[in-house]
Amino acid sequence: LVLMGDNNNSNKNNLDNVTADVIHGAIYNARSDVNAIVHIHSEAGMYVSCLPGDDPLKFYTQDGGGFYGKIAWHDFCGVATDFKEQELIHNDITKKTKQGYLPDILMMRQHGTTACGSSVGAAYVKNFYLDRVCRVQMNLNQANAAINAAEISDDNLKLMAEQFQSTDFIHGCEWPAMVKYAEKYLGAHEF
Repeated sequence: LVLMGDNNNSNKNNLDNVTADVIHGAIYNARSDVNAIVHIHSEAGMYVSCLPGDDPLKFYTQDGGGFYGKIAWHDFCGVATDFKEQELIHNDITKKTKQGYLPDILMMRQHGTTACGSSVGAAYVKNFYLDRVCRVQMNLNQANAAINAAEISDDNLKLMAEQFQSTDFIHGCEWPAMVKYAEKYLGAHEF
């Protein structure tokens, strides 16, 4: 898990981690609205990143509504050590989707997921729910149940995408409660 905040940090491109410099640097340089990035290699996210097609992520549960039309796909270029890949990432994260949104999520094929947010809390919560969406799809496919599972209709997904734009419902609104829970029950004290 890589959490990074402060898009205005002058050291953002000097992380002593070339892959983070390539991926995160490209996104921060491309999008001034992104102040935090969560990039992970979860089993479920990597599973979906390996599926064929232009947009293989399926939405079977309400958690998917916040991602409808907000996902970009980045083709695998090998381990991200070549700064030439930044141009490709830049193009992927700045191109509006067919639904008219700038993507909040960069699905990196054969790699993992990258969630962008205006804050660490927003990026973390987006990643939390994205991983659940990927996990449901992976589990349905592994159980040979996807063929009988009902996907959410485009009309409902469009409605939910708009609902997730509301300040009362946007990804990240759960962050303060998650922090309180972690502090109270998990013994975490620094966020």
